[in-house]
Amino acid sequence: RAAEILTKLKAGEEFAGLATKFSKAPNAQDGGDTGFFGPGELVGEFERAVQGLQVGQTSEPMTLPMGVVIIHRLN
Repeated sequence: RAAEILTKLKAGEEFAGLATKFSKAPNAQDGGDTGFFGPGELVGEFERAVQGLQVGQTSEPMTLPMGVVIIHRLN
């Protein structure tokens, strides 16, 4: 399913709409928005992945302790 969603993102579909439709995370209805967080506030792998992205960039699907995720960095 993650590969299908990534294909939709690359085709120009909005991350927030896809997150609302497909995500099972608690923030799904907020378009997948995790809000702002500081160093050490998130699971290590997730935090490192976010830090490795440029603003506006989307990650490849990753398997983390919370499940398979695709991260889109807004700022």
